[in-house]
Amino acid sequence: MKTNITLICFESEFNKEIAHAMSNELELYYVDIADLLQFNFINLQDVLAKCGIDYLKKLENEAIKNVSTFENTIITSPINILLENQNIINLKNSSIIIYLKLSLKTLTTMSKKLDDNKSKALQVDLLAYDSRDKYFMANSDIVVNILSNNVNSAVKKVIKAINKYYI
Repeated sequence: MKTNITLICFESEFNKEIAHAMSNELELYYVDIADLLQFNFINLQDVLAKCGIDYLKKLENEAIKNVSTFENTIITSPINILLENQNIINLKNSSIIIYLKLSLKTLTTMSKKLDDNKSKALQVDLLAYDSRDKYFMANSDIVVNILSNNVNSAVKKVIKAINKYYI
């Protein structure tokens, strides 16, 4: 049995909130790949500027490989890191991949509540919604349709889906 859970969601802050709540509920550890990279390298923008995108991707891939060795952990990651096929493969080896599918309507509502920078980033993701949605649908063990931004409701739906997955 896989001992980790990887949550994928187009809205990263919402994803992190769900992961935190689930880690408390299920008594699991929690790690976010972006936070881990930020902690290890302090300023990823400097890494990108000085070393380039290929080096940054290498760091991201190494972080995914490392986290894949953890046990009893809920993992979140920015969407762009998970679009690297090898990263999904590495996570699938130790994780149940759960795609928290948000409708475009829900995503649009959420983007209106974000500050300008985060809202603009989410709008860019929305442009690629269909292709990324298909990719994550195909690469997930479980898909949970999330109809609102209510974290408690989402956590209950995800835990129910996990229980159903193992029965």
